[in-house]
Amino acid sequence: MRGRVQNTQSLQLGESRDEARRRNVLTHSSLTFELAPVAPFRLDFTAWALRRRPENQIDRWDGSTYRRVILIRGEPAEVHVSQEGSAEKPRLHVNVIGPRVATP
Repeated sequence: MRGRVQNTQSLQLGESRDEARRRNVLTHSSLTFELAPVAPFRLDFTAWALRRRPENQIDRWDGSTYRRVILIRGEPAEVHVSQEGSAEKPRLHVNVIGPRVATP
């Protein structure tokens, strides 16, 4: 798994994340990585199956990207998953955005 973390913060010079939070400034990180699921795999079928569960009412599928919100250490994070390649050679691109996304 390859990953990349990017901080998208609105901090003032010399300010810590805790100080920014006290000012109610949103600080988010984004983690991007790829997965190679076991073939055959189709994200559209997976999204359809997940969305049928009553607890997954806020999941979204736009025909190419599956989106949902999860909690990471008690804070909401947005997850975007898209598939590249065929069902026989699938690659998933995952992007997680939130205030508590861990850095490697």
